Amino acid sequence: LTKTNYASALLSEVLRSGSATPEMLERHLGMNASAVAERWALVQQTEHLPVNVKYAQGIPDFIFPRFDSWVRFSFNAVDLSGRPLWAGARKYNGCSTANLMSNDTTIYPPLSSAELSYQCRDARPCPLQWYPGELCFEITDHPFAASMPGYKAIAKALGYRVVAAPSGTTANMLQLGLLLGFSHQDAIVLRTAMLAWMLTTNDHSFLEIMLAAAGYVPQEWDIALQDTDLARMWLPEHDINTTGGVFRADDIWCSVRHQLEKPGGQVLLAAMSSNASSYVQKLLPSSC
Repeated sequence: LTKTNYASALLSEVLRSGSATPEMLERHLGMNASAVAERWALVQQTEHLPVNVKYAQGIPDFIFPRFDSWVRFSFNAVDLSGRPLWAGARKYNGCSTANLMSNDTTIYPPLSSAELSYQCRDARPCPLQWYPGELCFEITDHPFAASMPGYKAIAKALGYRVVAAPSGTTANMLQLGLLLGFSHQDAIVLRTAMLAWMLTTNDHSFLEIMLAAAGYVPQEWDIALQDTDLARMWLPEHDINTTGGVFRADDIWCSVRHQLEKPGGQVLLAAMSSNASSYVQKLLPSSC
């Protein structure tokens, strides 16, 4: 839905034709009427902008990153007259595959039968057609302004790992969730799913996913660019009730604990500073 632009095109069509209003979409489909109406107004305003500034100074579709999104810094930007504002934090270099087989033991959890069928059809195991962000983009080192360091320099100063700049996919998914009527609590769960997906595949780093999700989750769950950010992934002892069920904090952190108990996890902990390793250990349940 976020890569084909189908959802955005469909919404534009039904609203432009008068087949539905935001209020009707909320009443019959459970969508967020105010979020749909606000985004529709921005899309219509953007249609009147010159082509060369629509993406930098507008909202061209329903799932495009908001004006206050960190994702905006991933791309080149110009002002309304077309003059450069900043250079994008990443450069596309062409993609290559992850060089993994479908039965690779490092893939956790293993691929489902549906995923195997999609990737391999009847020839199993097979080389995976995965194109991780790490193998598609290069992080640039351009300052945002003469006296303002760029994304790479800021991340390095804060001790954060970078992969492919703030995640547009995360921002798109959370914006789509907002339109569909997801609550702030639902957004936490969706953000966690994005972390579980894209960290393991090296599509993005923890920083890049958390930055892209900023503003969609409750403030106390948002990234603060501090040593305590890992806990903000899922606040310990905070269970979340959603329409899809209850998501328990202990389940989340026990999953982290199980991974850290494996050889690779032990190598990771050993590579951390003593303060960082101690902090991570305090987040983990004493028993799982």
